[in-house]
Amino acid sequence: FYVGEDPFKCMAEIRKTVGPDADLQILTRSVSGVTLTTQRTSTLALQAKLMHKHGTTIDRNFDFMNDVDNLVKTGQPIVDSGMHHQVCVALMGLPFKSDKAHTPEFYINIVRELLKRDIHFDSVCLKDASGTTDPHTCYETAKGIKAILPPEIPLVQHTHDTASTAVACYMAGIGAAWTASTWPCAHWPPAPRSLTSAPWRTPSREPVTASISIRTRWTRSSPS
Repeated sequence: FYVGEDPFKCMAEIRKTVGPDADLQILTRSVSGVTLTTQRTSTLALQAKLMHKHGTTIDRNFDFMNDVDNLVKTGQPIVDSGMHHQVCVALMGLPFKSDKAHTPEFYINIVRELLKRDIHFDSVCLKDASGTTDPHTCYETAKGIKAILPPEIPLVQHTHDTASTAVACYMAGIGAAWTASTWPCAHWPPAPRSLTSAPWRTPSREPVTASISIRTRWTRSSPS
C-alpha cells in the first residue's frame, strides 16, 4: 500500500525463494489485523485466508490492551485458515509501580484465562513491543506461564533493545524456561553483533552462547 507493491506477489516470491518447508510468520494486531484501524471479523477472516493462501504459516496475534475477548475473537479466523496460531501476551514496563497491571501475575492470568476459553492456540509469545519490561518480570512471567501451559505448547519471547536490557531479558526468559525443565523461551532478530544497540536490533551472539551453556549444564545435571 505505502510503496505501491502487491503484498501477495511479494509473499509468493518469498515463498518461492525459501522453499516449501520454511515457516513464514506475519504479525497481526488483534481487531486491526494488518491495518491501522478496527476491522470487521469477516475482513479479518478474509485476511487470514489470503495470508495462508499466499504462503504464510504462522500468525503472531497480539492485543496491546491484553483484551482476552479480542484475542479470542481475532484468533479464531487464524485457526480457521489453517495457520499456526501464536497468541501474544503484551508486556510493557510502567513508569510507576503498580501491583494491578503489568506484573508477572497479571500476565500469567491472561494465559490462564485464555486456557479457559474455547480457542485453540499453538504457541504463546511474550511480546514486549516497547522494550521496557525489566528482566525480573520476564523471568517470573516466563516461569509462571510455563508452569500452567500444556507441555506441547511452546513459549517464545520477543522484545526490543529500547532500554538496553534486551539481552538480559532474553537471558531471564531462557533461565526461567530451563528452570522449569522445558523449552527455552527466546526469539531473536538476525543481528549476531550489532555495531550499536538500538530499539529494533538486539545482538544475538551473547544470549545464544549463554543458552548453550545453560542447556549443557542442565543436561549434565539431569538424571539419565
